[in-house]
Amino acid sequence: MLLNFLIAGCAGGSNAAAATGGCYDWPGIKQIIIAFSWVMEFLYDKIGIANIGLVIIIFTLIVKFVLLPLTIKQQKFSKLSSIMQPEIKAIQAKYKGRNDQYSMQAMQAETKAVYAKYGVSQAGGCLQTFIQMPIIIALYGAIRQLPTVLEALKTPLVNIGTVLNSAAAADPAIKTSLTAISSGILSTDVNTQVTTLYTLPTKSWEAMSALFTPGSPAYTTLSENFTQMKEVNSFCGFDLSQTPWNIMLGGGLGIFIVLIPLLAGFAQWLSFKLTQAAGASGDQGDALGGASKTMGLIMPLFSVFFCFTLNSGLGLYWCASSIFQVVLQILL
Repeated sequence: MLLNFLIAGCAGGSNAAAATGGCYDWPGIKQIIIAFSWVMEFLYDKIGIANIGLVIIIFTLIVKFVLLPLTIKQQKFSKLSSIMQPEIKAIQAKYKGRNDQYSMQAMQAETKAVYAKYGVSQAGGCLQTFIQMPIIIALYGAIRQLPTVLEALKTPLVNIGTVLNSAAAADPAIKTSLTAISSGILSTDVNTQVTTLYTLPTKSWEAMSALFTPGSPAYTTLSENFTQMKEVNSFCGFDLSQTPWNIMLGGGLGIFIVLIPLLAGFAQWLSFKLTQAAGASGDQGDALGGASKTMGLIMPLFSVFFCFTLNSGLGLYWCASSIFQVVLQILL
């Protein structure tokens, strides 16, 4: 759960340019992003799942299955940790207040023996998280760069970019207006321009359209390609390139987009409750148990917040991932 929030910080918000730079260019992570991007392109173009929302959901499910062995190990470690806890605490009580070197070594040896008895490593939980981290970073990166990977999205955005670049070169006033909307709109890097256009809110698109005369070739090209992009992005009538907040502000049935953040938050809360029920959180009377309870309340709220502020495609991933995680916890 916590790992997702750490990676969201690396993602840098919904209006960042392409999923490049920073952690996305680290060795290994970059290659995983390329592989994940290929899988999504394969699902959309080769398999023929011509719906971005379904591609994201199926892709999330595939990644969950890839990570299943690590998930099983984590669940096993958590369960065994709760079973070992009384024995560990008995050892700690035995050596309480004894800080001499012999006592410390003896306590460490007895603790190590308990872990060996149950066949787990003392660093087991941290190790599984560490292994998953580059995969989850790459997962965010791959979903964020969807408009630069799928031709069905990239082509209309490139066409729009070409029109905007030509108009800006011919008219300084248009250039100034476009730059004021977003500095990345006229970027010389195609991927940055495409990703910037993809994440623009609806009111920014309306402001851009207002710069051109209705019926003119530039206006027609802009309008046709914008419509094409929106059709590709549509999932259950919602535009996945927009944040849920912006969709809700549009009124009408857009209010139902709130289901994505709310389901994500509920699934995170349920995941925490299932972990508690399994006894993985240990003794809730100690400081660690109290901190765990606090995190169990705060994390779902952060899920709701992030899903409101990220574009709905990333929010859909977050929601699907949380729901699949709950299902796996129940099955395991």
